[in-house]
Amino acid sequence: FGGNKGRLMLRVGIRGQEVSANERKPLSLTFAIDVSGSMKEGQRLELVKHAIRLLVGQLHEGDKVGLVAYSREARMVLPMTDASERGLIESALHPLSPNGGTNAEAGLKMAYELALTGLDPSAHSRVILLSDGVANMGTTDQDRINQDVTRHREAGIYLNTIGVGMNNHNDVFLEQLANKGDGICDYVDDEAAARRAIVERFTGALIPIAGDVKIQVEFDPTQVHSYRLLGYENRAVADADFRNDAVDAGEIGAGHQVVALYELDMVVGESTDMLKVGDGSFATVRLRWKAPKAARQHPLEVEVTEISATVDMEGAHQSFAEASAGYRRSILTAQLAEFLRRSSHAREDSFRVLDDQTARLAKEEGDEDSRELANLVKRTMALGLPLQLLDRSGVDLALDEYQRYLHMRAQLDDLERAQDRRNDRELKDFERRND
Repeated sequence: FGGNKGRLMLRVGIRGQEVSANERKPLSLTFAIDVSGSMKEGQRLELVKHAIRLLVGQLHEGDKVGLVAYSREARMVLPMTDASERGLIESALHPLSPNGGTNAEAGLKMAYELALTGLDPSAHSRVILLSDGVANMGTTDQDRINQDVTRHREAGIYLNTIGVGMNNHNDVFLEQLANKGDGICDYVDDEAAARRAIVERFTGALIPIAGDVKIQVEFDPTQVHSYRLLGYENRAVADADFRNDAVDAGEIGAGHQVVALYELDMVVGESTDMLKVGDGSFATVRLRWKAPKAARQHPLEVEVTEISATVDMEGAHQSFAEASAGYRRSILTAQLAEFLRRSSHAREDSFRVLDDQTARLAKEEGDEDSRELANLVKRTMALGLPLQLLDRSGVDLALDEYQRYLHMRAQLDDLERAQDRRNDRELKDFERRND
């Protein structure tokens, strides 16, 4: 995909260690439940109740659960209660019904107040917001709500968000809240998705093992001409801030996996089209993280760890078909995202090739993730979008041209390539066209 001679795709993956149920800290979970009128659509509130029942089923004696419901206003439904009191929790959940507007700020505020009553340095405290994310009452300003979330995170309370339903679901609102709360943003639209998000990913979503995790990949300029990181636009950290522990970064839960993909334009030999590969590594991956910050713990008391690893060219020349199933699934998922976001980097790629490759992977592996990816591609094709995805407007094309112009300008400034007359002529042509 997007391929020409000298281009490779590097997958960098990290995974958090697993933590068993008897090794983890006690959990103190406060649920903020959207019971507004929009939660009636598609039985969303009933799906939320089902999700909470599943989650409580993963808890044990010593864990605490609190419930807050909100629509026009917020109300406490259940004070912090031991998770072993299943009957009390069910009695509080069962009568909830959808009605009224959506005051997400009030729901979050009361949930945090309830969480603060049970804040314990020896336990892990987290608020979980379950909503379709459509806030239309109270303070709806994202930045204002984000500030409150950040303030409570500094006090030791994490925030997870779970989006529910289709159509008017506001994933941007929920994703930003989880980002500021150092938590996970998940999405459920049926019982199977709820089970996958809450039961199968329980420890990864609720048991933090590392905070402010930063990944830095440094490439050997004698082997890698240029690179592109796919995605992570709102997670970018400046190179100079890699060791600045005051700069916020992402969190990793137990067993949680993170994958980053780099598209690489490799250096090609002067008299051949073969890659110019050195004897040593062509990339160094550095990983830096903090131990999870406990409630009321001073930031300077938090332990910081840094490790690194090198990447060599072993296996880099194998074909896509010879690569591992996990690698291929990562690449195919990213390619679907490139199509859906109308990426200029996918303008010469074929959606039918993507369909063929995902179907082949699902047949070979037979696992749920591969089958779901193949189904997503089929569903996207059925919408009639592929033929239009890259039917780009004049403004889109002009922006692409301008980005190419800026990239060439940076290359000339950084590498002092003024003597390269061919590039210089092309740059001047770009300047005239952009002017």
